[in-house]
Amino acid sequence: MFSTKTAIVLLAAIIASSDAIECYQQNVGTPKARIIDNMISCFSMYYSSERIASFGGISNNFKNAPRKQELALADGTCHRVEKTALDNTRSVHYADTVICYCNKPLCNMPNSIEDFENSGYKLTDQD
Repeated sequence: MFSTKTAIVLLAAIIASSDAIECYQQNVGTPKARIIDNMISCFSMYYSSERIASFGGISNNFKNAPRKQELALADGTCHRVEKTALDNTRSVHYADTVICYCNKPLCNMPNSIEDFENSGYKLTDQD
């Protein structure tokens, strides 16, 4: 039989994976996408100035647990990626990069930002 500690660990693993989804993963220069599992959210990243995209997911692990609510609210949204300036005084856009989040299995593999928008998603700064 299982010890109490083993049973708790198994139960936690089952609960954690119950809300996990699969996402496509494909980086720039990779000819074929693959499916990754145990993600809490999928993303598509578009680098508009280079006309390229990459796809992936955010891992369903304890380090990302605090982000689950934030990512649930981000479902279906796209926004420009920003970084903080070196002097920490302002945010600046980063290389015309847009990231789009979605929380349904295998939702992140459109061919372009236009395909993603045609699926009902839009940039948050287009309101």
